[in-house]
Amino acid sequence: MEIIGLVFGYILIWFVGAAVIGGGWILFFLLRMQASLRDSFVKWTVIIFEIFWLLAFLVYVFYPDFYSNW
Repeated sequence: MEIIGLVFGYILIWFVGAAVIGGGWILFFLLRMQASLRDSFVKWTVIIFEIFWLLAFLVYVFYPDFYSNW
């Protein structure tokens, strides 16, 4: 049960962190962009954050010592 808790804890930490940083980033720039740039910006920002979140999760799964060294 502890491992399941750790996995969900890391998922929650990374998801909340990405949501806060990504949300602030998007809101800051959305107000200053034209509609065509805005759509492309949102799409690529979401893709980039999904890639970083996936990489962080894969590192946790396949190399858990990486996080314990912090």
